[in-house]
Amino acid sequence: MMLNSNYPSSILGVKNPKFKKNKGGTLIELLISVAVISIAIVSIYAALVYGLTVDIKARNLAIAKQIASEEIENVRNTAYTSLTNQTNGPMISNPISELAQLRHSGSGTLTIIDYPSYTDVKQVTVTVSWIESNQNKSMNISTLVSKYGINQ
Repeated sequence: MMLNSNYPSSILGVKNPKFKKNKGGTLIELLISVAVISIAIVSIYAALVYGLTVDIKARNLAIAKQIASEEIENVRNTAYTSLTNQTNGPMISNPISELAQLRHSGSGTLTIIDYPSYTDVKQVTVTVSWIESNQNKSMNISTLVSKYGINQ
């Protein structure tokens, strides 16, 4: 009878000393595999925590930009004669619900001043502030508003 060399000899019923029976891993192998899996799990967890932190920061900044942009548009839609100078005054639109999205710590102010060296031009600055990771954050958007509009 001719043996097929493609199969290990133990399958064909002939014992070969090259193929030893492995009855299990050692304790060292087990500890190494547990350590490798633990490192992988901790790395994945750290990446998820970092990703969530970045997501929260980006979300807060996007909300603040949206609030400030809407307020700038509200000021542009207000008659020039109604714009009185104020420093850190209340916003025209009073965006309480939008500011509440900034983890209940958001606030907004509106500053309107006469633009230096030009008559009939005002500088408008909207500031949105919030607390993030126990740090004060803020962003500003400024624009100029003319008595005669954009193309006058």
